[in-house]
Amino acid sequence: MLFPVHRSPFRRVLLVFAFLLSGSSSAVRAAAPTPTPAPGQLDTTFVPAPGTNDTVNVVIPQPDGKVIAAGRFTFANGIPRNRIARFNFDGSLDTGFNPGTGADGEITAAVLQSDGRIIVAGRFTSFNGLTHNGICRLNATGSVDQTFGLGNGINNAALALALQADGRIIVGGQFSQVDLTQRFNLARLNNDGSVDLSFDPGNG
Repeated sequence: MLFPVHRSPFRRVLLVFAFLLSGSSSAVRAAAPTPTPAPGQLDTTFVPAPGTNDTVNVVIPQPDGKVIAAGRFTFANGIPRNRIARFNFDGSLDTGFNPGTGADGEITAAVLQSDGRIIVAGRFTSFNGLTHNGICRLNATGSVDQTFGLGNGINNAALALALQADGRIIVGGQFSQVDLTQRFNLARLNNDGSVDLSFDPGNG
């Protein structure tokens, strides 16, 4: 089964797919529209072996060629990584990105800010042992950005994220409250994580 396709800054097309062997697993692969290999063929220089042990829901190519992957997995290239990992240009695990114990539930969406910080959302209640209901922001090293505060967080699941040009964050999902503020399935956050009270979609 093929998941989203992403174009990297290095003219690679990143494919996320799941396949069944002895169990469920998924992987990120790159097809490179470059002279070597031929356009559209598998880029064998990108080898995330053995990949992840469960589904990847989102991949984000970074400007430096590294790739962030997030989803349901708990191992990446044989190393514990709960629901998020970063891979180097060649597919090896970037050990400089360490999310600690990571998310305690599935990550369904992620976006990369221009400063290198990463916002993740999903069906989790904590990240690296800290309470974060449904949404969290990470520093470029994978540590939790504790300046991003949403208080009580999202009361169910955040399933989609989008960044506005002004830095504010659109969150979509299955919820009725965001930090105890009534918001039905759609909300906007300020850059510091607080609810943008000027954006109210009513009954969603």
